[in-house]
Formats: sequence, structure tokens, C-alpha cells
Amino acid sequence: PLIASIEGIANTPAYRGLALAVFENLELADYGNRIPFLTFEVIADDDSPTAGQILTDASSGAIADAGGQAVTGYAAYGASIKAALAPLIDSFAIDLFDDGLQLRPAASSVIPIPESDLGNSAGEIASPRIEREQAPMLEMPASLRLSYYDPARDYQSGEARASSGDEAGKEERMELPAVLDGSAAKSLVQQALARKWAERDRLVLRLPPRLLGLEPGAEVEVPTSPSRWVVDACTIDSFVVVAELRPARRAGEMLAADSGRIVDNPDVADGGTVLALVETPLELSPNVASVMLAASTPTAGWRSRAVEITIGGQTSVVRTAARKSKLGRAASDLPADQAYDIVDTVEVELIDQSQWLTSCDDAALAAGANLAFVGSEILQFGDAIPVAPGRFELGRLLRGRDGTDGAMTGHRAGEWFVLIEPDALRVIQVPSSAIGSEVSATTVGVSGTVEARATIGTEASRPLRGSALLLDGIQVVGARRPAIASPSGGSTTDSEARATLDQLLNAMRAHGLIEM
Repeated sequence: PLIASIEGIANTPAYRGLALAVFENLELADYGNRIPFLTFEVIADDDSPTAGQILTDASSGAIADAGGQAVTGYAAYGASIKAALAPLIDSFAIDLFDDGLQLRPAASSVIPIPESDLGNSAGEIASPRIEREQAPMLEMPASLRLSYYDPARDYQSGEARASSGDEAGKEERMELPAVLDGSAAKSLVQQALARKWAERDRLVLRLPPRLLGLEPGAEVEVPTSPSRWVVDACTIDSFVVVAELRPARRAGEMLAADSGRIVDNPDVADGGTVLALVETPLELSPNVASVMLAASTPTAGWRSRAVEITIGGQTSVVRTAARKSKLGRAASDLPADQAYDIVDTVEVELIDQSQWLTSCDDAALAAGANLAFVGSEILQFGDAIPVAPGRFELGRLLRGRDGTDGAMTGHRAGEWFVLIEPDALRVIQVPSSAIGSEVSATTVGVSGTVEARATIGTEASRPLRGSALLLDGIQVVGARRPAIASPSGGSTTDSEARATLDQLLNAMRAHGLIEM
């Protein structure tokens, strides 16, 4: 039944020649309760149909082919056939009249009406030869906007505008779901605005009985300006033909227009996610053991991704930071040296070659700028000299920052480089029981599983640093004080008191509260 219904749609006049459905080896019984994947191909017509052919096809023949301009594509959608086709009819000025069997275009012949046929009356009271009225200018649009789909803009929505030069009027908008180039759209909107202003005029003629065959859609020529008019309505009053007319539509010249610049929306291939785990510096997470998750891609496209974190057999899902990390690899060895090193350099290569590292002065270094991991060592760099796309030589190094001076040796090419930017890294807290164990991060829902591992312990095992220890807002421990000598000498010797003081001083020295 499913295939039969789709084939029935494909064979209707509205869709014949437009779509071909192909289903291979479809056995619904083999799928049980699962929904099968159905594939089909849509094959467009070789030649662009005219506006009249689209109307005939979409209405199943209820509208006769009126010819007209070729249209590359048209989206005939709406609650009814009228709603779907009205924008095409209005925009291309297609006159359709009901002859009782179908809607047809207006007759091509022109009926001349001499001045002697005007002003007929069935009674003794004379009728005016011509009744002409004109709508107020304030009811006319001062400008008209037409929206359409432009192939020069990758089929994004475009807009053409026409203005009458009268700022007192209103602005109207037309939406045409058709594929047009800029010149065709500009010509259509200019012609549509001209028609709206031309149709301000209305003409009523009273004609003799010889014109009883006059019907709506007929074009007549009258000794007025303009001379060509189209019959909108026609009534018979005592053998007098009362015809209501509007100015005949005339096709305008094609205007040149530019589609404008396209809103670039390139298709960026997923270059794969690269993950790295490093322990959080104490200045970012002073009292809690945690690791930082860095993530990058070699391509320009970036979005936050789900990552599965496993610590001690327990798994949770987090998301990477909203901003891409500046993540890469060391391209050269970093020799062991003193804490302030203005001679040695290290080259790093970023995963995303479009990213950039910047240099900074000594004042910015003192404020904590350009803090980065190279392997397990945290350092700062004052110079970042580009040597190749995505590759930089880092100099004026401040080594062993945040207590990582023990990691200044053993560097090798290929170890991680991570610029520490809190908004580009995800801090993941770990329980104290996990110190010394391994934490892993694995991408979720992307092709090609990516995994990163790190061992918790280096940062978390260091003593906490700070200027004071507060409990309930009250400082109980501050900075280390100068050394205090043990009691000696004096006129009265109290061995028990001296022993107690020695114990207190030794305890303070052992806890680092005073110098030795």
C-alpha cells in the first residue's frame, strides 16, 4: 500500500515528469516494528517550464496554458491550489477568466469601439459617454518589495525593490517562491508597481446591443488615453451592455540588476576532533583536584561536542568548551634551564593552522599572560614568532610556573602544547580518592573514536598555595613568620617551662609557620 500510494502520486498530472521514486528490495515484513529507510531520486525536467505550464500542471488542467516567462523552479505550496498559485499569477500578470470549463487566458484579438457606440441608454434620459474614476494616490504603494530565490546566491532568498518616487504612500511586499535571477526579479517588481499605479483608473462604458457577445477578458480599443482596456465585468441592462474596464497590461522591458553578494555558508568537512587532558593549574582550581579538557579540530568548523569521562571505573558525559582550544604539539625539544630563560626557544605547531598566538610585554607576563602547558610544565612566553602556518617559535620564557619546576627536564618533541584560556577549556573535578589513578576522555557520537588519557597526581599532590588560611571568614594561618630562638639563659631556670616552649616552637617550625 505504501508503494502504491507513492506511485499514484507520481503518476498524477501535477507530478508527472517531475519525480521518479525508486525502491529496491523493500520487504516491510522483514523489519518488524522498525521503520525502514526509504530512498528515492528526484529528477527535474530538462527544460525550464513556462509560468503557464506550471499553472496547468499544478492545477491538474483546471487552468489552461497561458504561456509566459520561463521559470527555473517554483514551490507550489499552500492550503489550497489558489493559495499556491496566486503569487505566480499576480507576479507575472497572467489574466485568467472562467469560461465555465476552465480558467483560460484573455483573448488575443482587440475589439475596436468607435466613439459613436458610447453613451447608450434604454430610456429617454441620456447616459454619460464615459464614466471614469481614479483611486486616491494615498491608497497606492510608494514602494514594492519582491522576495524570491536567487541561483546566483546559492538559492538563498533575494529581494528586489521598486519605488514610485512618492514618499507619502505605503510600502507593499510580494513573496514569490520562484527561482529568478536578479534582472528578472528587478523587471518583475518594476512592472508590478507600474501596473498597480495604472490600474488606479477605472472606466465604465454603455455600449449598443451589437456588443452583447462582449465577455470578461476581452481587450477593447477606446478613443481615450490610454486606448487599450480589458473588460473586468460585463452586465446587460435593457439591451445596453454595461462594461467595466481597467487598463490593459503591457510587458515592460527587461532591466539589468545585480544579485549582490552571497551570504557565505560553506560546507566544511569534519576534520576530526583532537582531545588532550592536562591537570588544572592550582591558580585556577586551588583546593580541588581537577583536570582540564582541551579540544580542537584542524578545520574551521567548530561546535561543542559530547565527551565521555571515565575515572576509576565511573563514567560521566560532559561537553567540551564552547570555544575551540589552542591546542597543538611541540615541534622541537625544550632544554632544561633556569626559571627565566631569554635564550632558549621552543617551536609549537597548532592543530588548527588558522589559529594565532600573540606576543606580549613584560608587564603582561607579570600579570599572567600567555600561560601554557608544554608537556607537564607550565610556562609563559613573551615572544610568539610565526615561522609557518599554525607554527610558532616561542621565546622569552618564564619556566616552571605554578610549582612545575620539577617538570623542566625530560621534554621531547611531540608532547602537548595547550594555551591556558579558561573559556576554551573544560575543568573537570575529580574526587580525592581518584588521585594517582588514570582519567580518560572519549568522544561521543562522532565518526572515528578519539581518546585522551592522563594520570591524576602531579598537580593534586602539591601543597596548596595561598597567602592565608581562612575558616568561617577568620584568618587562622598567615604567611610564615621569622624564626624564634629557643629560651636560654636568665636568672631563674624553669626546666619544665623551657621544655614546653621548645615543643611549641618545634611544632610551629614543623608546620612551616615560622622560619627554622
